[in-house]
Amino acid sequence: MPVAFTHEEQLNIQLKLEESALALVKQKSVKKITVRELSNQAGISIGAFYKFYPTKEHLFYSLLRSLHGKVYESAMNELFASGNINPAERLRNSIIAGCDALDRSGMERFWTEDALYVMEMIPDVDKEEQRISEKTLYKKFFNMYGNLAVSEDLAMDALGSLLMSVSQRHILGEHYPTILLWQAEGVCNHIFE
Repeated sequence: MPVAFTHEEQLNIQLKLEESALALVKQKSVKKITVRELSNQAGISIGAFYKFYPTKEHLFYSLLRSLHGKVYESAMNELFASGNINPAERLRNSIIAGCDALDRSGMERFWTEDALYVMEMIPDVDKEEQRISEKTLYKKFFNMYGNLAVSEDLAMDALGSLLMSVSQRHILGEHYPTILLWQAEGVCNHIFE
């Protein structure tokens, strides 16, 4: 007979699963982590795991969303607090603030090596909320600088391309902020009238 969890037990188990996922992903790739490991660390059966998440990737997606929230919060605080500077410098400063938050999290390997896999494994319908929140943030930035010279979708993709450089920042080293500014200038020159 299946065991029913109280609401408090459900919250506690979900927290234990997230803590287990966080600890394990700091040690190894998501692909190498098993549902058995996650369940054992949380003190539940494998069957009980599936009452909380349909796949292990959904658990890691939840972890990724939480990490995105922390990184984006730092980036957005900088984006909207940067005073009277041009859009390219504002973008660069914002992305650097997000990078600093990522460094503080200790989750860079997860961000750069596992996030793409996790995103590929999650059905689009489950990612809709994230897409809406990202579009909302991008639109706030667009509204700061006037009319777009390109379609909104193209402008959003262009901004997204700047974020792709985050995974290469350690390779670029001390030159990353300068290169990022050049990239941001190119994007801004094309998307704004």
